[in-house]
Amino acid sequence: MEYSIKISNRAKRVNLKFTAEEGLVVTVPKRYNKKKIPEVLARHELWLNKMNKKFQTERQQRLNEPILPEKIILTALNEKWHVFYKQTAISTVRIKQKENVIVVYGNIKQQNLCLKALRNWLKEKARETFKALLKKHTSNMQVDYTSLRVANQKSRWGSCSSNKSISLNMKMLFLAENIMNYVIIHELSHITHMNHSAKFWDHVNKFEPNYKTYDKELRSSWKNIPRFMLM
Repeated sequence: MEYSIKISNRAKRVNLKFTAEEGLVVTVPKRYNKKKIPEVLARHELWLNKMNKKFQTERQQRLNEPILPEKIILTALNEKWHVFYKQTAISTVRIKQKENVIVVYGNIKQQNLCLKALRNWLKEKARETFKALLKKHTSNMQVDYTSLRVANQKSRWGSCSSNKSISLNMKMLFLAENIMNYVIIHELSHITHMNHSAKFWDHVNKFEPNYKTYDKELRSSWKNIPRFMLM
């Protein structure tokens, strides 16, 4: 079975995870002997075969989706946008919106330009959303952060650096609102505890008692991300 390796400074043991974009991802601690990975995979063969079958089914369903979406459903915001494409004389691709309609216009024959324009639109929407939520949660949690980075990450929903810089995945707009809020609470909790110790989870629990449920749901949430965000 093919897999990619991710080295993590925080990982204390080998972690196996399937994602919609990368398939099987094997996360290992920084100084882990990678020659041992096949042994780990062999011990989890039944689970891996089950998950791989499920992943391939979801992947095929994803491939049946149109690359350029006709609608964009932002679950976290309870918004549904209808998308229309219009060829015009300009060489670039731009977006204009009105109510619940997005018009992608310009050189729409260039698919990559359309995808870039849609992602840029989503990134700005995510930035606006995340800034408002960070203001709310930092006030409630009595912490502060130094900067916000909105990214289109492949395998992480968020992160917090040692200098209190928060990075959030704009794909979270396709998740349930309570899960999006949990990710933000999780990352802000790292400002107080830069680890995943018992004290960290106790701190998370103060602000999100359902964190265990949401953390579990996050593992399968990649299936909710539309194809145009995975290209």
